[in-house]
Amino acid sequence: MRNAFIRAGVQRMIGHRLWALLLLSTTVTLSTAAPPSAGSASTLPRMSDPALSPDGRYVAFFAQQGGRRVLELLDLERDDDVSPVLDHGKDEGYSVDWCGWVNSERLLCGYHASARKDGAIQDLTRLVAVNPDGSDSKVVLQGARAGGDERTRPRVLDWMPRDLKAVKLLLVEDGEEYPSVFKFDLYSGKLEREVKAQAPIRHFATEIADYDLRFGWGIVDGELQGFVLEGRRQKKRWRRLQRLRPASGPEALAPLPNRLLGNHLHAIGKYEGSDAMWLVDLDDAEDPRVIAAREHADGASPLLTADGTLLGITYRSDPSAAIYIDASAQHVAERVVEQLAAREARVVDCVLNPHRFIVFARGKDADTGRYYLYDVRADDTELRELGIASP
Repeated sequence: MRNAFIRAGVQRMIGHRLWALLLLSTTVTLSTAAPPSAGSASTLPRMSDPALSPDGRYVAFFAQQGGRRVLELLDLERDDDVSPVLDHGKDEGYSVDWCGWVNSERLLCGYHASARKDGAIQDLTRLVAVNPDGSDSKVVLQGARAGGDERTRPRVLDWMPRDLKAVKLLLVEDGEEYPSVFKFDLYSGKLEREVKAQAPIRHFATEIADYDLRFGWGIVDGELQGFVLEGRRQKKRWRRLQRLRPASGPEALAPLPNRLLGNHLHAIGKYEGSDAMWLVDLDDAEDPRVIAAREHADGASPLLTADGTLLGITYRSDPSAAIYIDASAQHVAERVVEQLAAREARVVDCVLNPHRFIVFARGKDADTGRYYLYDVRADDTELRELGIASP
């Protein structure tokens, strides 16, 4: 599974659509300077999973150092100065799984290691908080589990954007096989369980309005099943969603891991032989319906920002045939293709204030691609290289 870089901040789906009206109704002039040059490997950092801080000043990313993946930072206000941030637990055998912005002053990263105890292999996990300059690195949560793997390691479900101190965590408790949902305040260390584990649910989605848990799904005897969480507080219960399967298809749709907008869920499934995006009614009042599709396109996967906002879907069979549900992201991708004469371009992250987008673009030659900053200003738009894409 690809390790994600995740960021907290004000949920931006609605904001993106408002900003799209401005982008699409005015002429956005790209910088009159020549298109970004090819650059060289010696001057550009190699990076994966770049993510903007909520205030748009920093770009955090993973880099390779001595065979290890480490956290590094670009300061966009200091001539793209690159500095190391965190390489935790090297001597103890810890490796990073994910990192994310809790707020503009604090990052949270998940690490794991293996150790033998009483003849059995244990999976050790740690959550580490750190400042952007690498200071005040602190282990805020740790655990050990016999026979554990990536399915049982702590992971962030939602970054609690209005709180900026707490996150929703998925934790598999002792004696359980499936994760429970907790609210975790990484400043005070308080851990509060909100929803107890329920088989077969391993994946969850929250609401865009209040970030409450709303939907979960898992596999039963090879079949994907979805469940809607209903009720309040101690009276919450899971209701099986009956219409997760298209009326015309034999297979259940695959839910997309994004926040829910209204009473509907986005999902991927087959339509006339190709992968398409569907909209599922959580009230079970109507059958799922197709909202976007491409002919002869397969291998669809969600196109998500660093904090999990759904922008659309992209296709393994044709990366240039991405489908966007966010008009501003689509507009930016199209302008980057035009400016660079690129074979493909897709938005991988963005913030609204300032209006900045990180775009992955690949030229017509068979290269690994590069990351660019698309910076929308009051009277101009700047496109500049950030780094070379690294696997």
